[in-house]
Amino acid sequence: MLSDIREVATILYELSDIFQNSKEDKSQNIAYFFEQIERCLLNSIKALKNRQSPVTEWAELEVYADNFSEILGDEIGKNEANRLAKKLRRTARDVPKVGSDISEIKSLAGQFKGLAFIVKANLKSPPNSNSKPTRRGFLRYVPTVIGTAGGLVGGAAIGFNRGKSQAVPVVSPVITWNMTTFLGKELKNKSILYNAPQRVCDLVESMSNGEFKINLNREGKTTKILKDVSEGTIDCSYSGIYYDKPKYKALYFGSAIPFGLTPEEQNSWLFYKGEGNNDPDSLTYMQKVYEKLKLNVIAFPGGGTGGQMGGWFKKEVNSPQDFNGLKMRIVGLGKDILEWSEEKEEEEEEFKIYKFTDADEDENLAPSYSADKIKENLENGTFEAAEWIGPHDDMQLGLHTVQGIKFYYYPGWWEPSTTFDVQVNKDRWDSLEKRNKKYQDIFKAACLMYLLDTNHCSRIIFGEPTLIQQLQLHTEAGVATSTIVCGELFYMAAKSELRAANLQQVKAFIDTIDLYPINLPIG
Repeated sequence: MLSDIREVATILYELSDIFQNSKEDKSQNIAYFFEQIERCLLNSIKALKNRQSPVTEWAELEVYADNFSEILGDEIGKNEANRLAKKLRRTARDVPKVGSDISEIKSLAGQFKGLAFIVKANLKSPPNSNSKPTRRGFLRYVPTVIGTAGGLVGGAAIGFNRGKSQAVPVVSPVITWNMTTFLGKELKNKSILYNAPQRVCDLVESMSNGEFKINLNREGKTTKILKDVSEGTIDCSYSGIYYDKPKYKALYFGSAIPFGLTPEEQNSWLFYKGEGNNDPDSLTYMQKVYEKLKLNVIAFPGGGTGGQMGGWFKKEVNSPQDFNGLKMRIVGLGKDILEWSEEKEEEEEEFKIYKFTDADEDENLAPSYSADKIKENLENGTFEAAEWIGPHDDMQLGLHTVQGIKFYYYPGWWEPSTTFDVQVNKDRWDSLEKRNKKYQDIFKAACLMYLLDTNHCSRIIFGEPTLIQQLQLHTEAGVATSTIVCGELFYMAAKSELRAANLQQVKAFIDTIDLYPINLPIG
């Protein structure tokens, strides 16, 4: 895996004398280029230490491969630069797995740091605090759906500290925001969505070279987050909008539509701006709904669960009538559909799903719908059935161990392609453009990245250990996914920067499991 990048580093050391003849500005660019590769490797090590596959961090090497010839071609020759770029590109497509030996990656990071020192030592005068790498030919920023996240060069925050013979870049945040989420610490290692808000924050910081930093608070309340963002108490949030109060029900259509939509349809709907509207800065239809509700908020899709299961039940369900009188934990528009027939005839005992209304200002008046309370509410009888996400997350919560739970149904027709949002205070959003529009572009690209990377199957492909271990405990029953999730994976790969490689990975994964169509009887 590392033989290609090791050869790149070795050859660059052999050719390092050539950099002595580079012009001052060019030397600074070359040194900065090496430092960014070092940073990429160190960030990958950090992810591996946290038991996470460094998909985003490692794929950044592809950006540097794309710019290799422009940065070093004049010094080492275009042919040699192109040859080494191919090796770096191959390295970028072979992401280290969790559990890999990080010592060699750490050694390589040190080698690129050393290369940067060699280049800087040859500068005729140390860079001063006003020195900045030029933008010419360096790290073109191209927001992608999945894969690479290149750094932006230049910017008021980049300077240099003087050393005895070397200079090391220092980056200070130009912008600092606070993000709140309801995905609390109690869900760590229990939900794939848990990592998404932190990863959005990390990606924004990485792509802005540290100029834009977002601090994450995990103590948010589902029915207060939207209000706090609108009022400017917090800058932004990561939340599922269908957890909020019924007066914002129109926004639920931006999260999950019962009996809808395929992944392609969901994304088309979320990003639709009107026929012929190609203005990247105009509002989508869903963003305009926030305006109509008098909310000072602009929202961006930033996570998706993929196809969900129908939930855990203490009694068998063979028909709609079996929902009569059922106390079930279910949220969003699916809950409304189950409650709808209540109003037909008062004498008929119809579906009795708990509601949370505007009148219930005190959340204690209603049973808790939060994920960490689902098992407790099933055990004490508050709920007789409950839905959450799917096998991995559900079993991490221990829902399958609740006494009396005998049935697990699919599909989750009320949430076939659920989307979570990053909601931003509109005034804060507009202020980004006044600073530098690139910050808005970076933020949108980070959200888009994790819109398509919170799927269960994508975590398997990228080697998430807890998910694989959980599935291995149940291999006798076989492993399968729905055609909806299959479509999501191929859509994600087809729209990615590394299209061919990602399509190959998805195909290899799908070939190893079973697929269930969406029109099978409930079972």
